[in-house]
Amino acid sequence: MSEPARTLHRWTRAEYNRMVETDVFQPEAQAKAVTEAFKEASGEAELATKQDIERLKLRMDGEFRLLKWMLGATFAGIIALILKSFF
Repeated sequence: MSEPARTLHRWTRAEYNRMVETDVFQPEAQAKAVTEAFKEASGEAELATKQDIERLKLRMDGEFRLLKWMLGATFAGIIALILKSFF
């Protein structure tokens, strides 16, 4: 059984009321109600554009650069302490 077939959709109270009001238990009405529910759900989602992804890449690149410098400074301090203890 595929993953979407195993998932259980939890209807909200508004969706349930709309389905009952439109007599959704008939196949054609049920198909229309489900289609409308998916249209509304997909309209709420925010999709990432290429510009959003590029901005995120630049931001993460800057953060990783800072982390590299911090890690390097930490290792340099550790090496300095080790050398100081021996000499």
